[in-house]
Amino acid sequence: MEDPQLIEAFVRSTRACFLEFKHAVAVSAPQFGIPHRMFSLKDRRDRITWIINPEILEVSRVIVADFEGCLSIPEYEGLVPRPYSVLAQFEDLSGKRRTERLRGLSARSFLHEFDHLEGILYLDRLTSLEFFMHTDEADKIRNSKKSFREFAGRVVAQAEIRGYQSVLPKMSTPKISSSLVDKVASRF
Repeated sequence: MEDPQLIEAFVRSTRACFLEFKHAVAVSAPQFGIPHRMFSLKDRRDRITWIINPEILEVSRVIVADFEGCLSIPEYEGLVPRPYSVLAQFEDLSGKRRTERLRGLSARSFLHEFDHLEGILYLDRLTSLEFFMHTDEADKIRNSKKSFREFAGRVVAQAEIRGYQSVLPKMSTPKISSSLVDKVASRF
């Protein structure tokens, strides 16, 4: 049975999380122990987009590697291959159905959080454990453009060989009914 209090708890928890962890750009309901298909993305102006019942309609053929961290795995990062853009459909907190094309960091964050809904961590997307490291080491590579390009090129090449283009996993967490979204939307 769906509980509007769980959505409200997610909203409160997300806001508290973003206040405590200024570097965080996204968080999913399962990270708070809430078994629903929802997550949030924070933009550079600290505006939050609430993503409910997300669907991936299309991903770009261009694969880009970049470092990802996760609040579930503090102090470590991995160089992860992801499609550069994603066409996504979802409901927002007001219950409005939206379709958006996300690019760059927004697409990466969307796919990272979508993976959480599927029980997948970014570690599962690494092409090699060689690309999993402490944040200090990741910072050194990130700050050396030559090293970063070399590492990123190797990750993308490995990803293309392994067929990482398919990022459309089956749904493992239950969808939230539109009527529940409508009930909660009236409270915010």
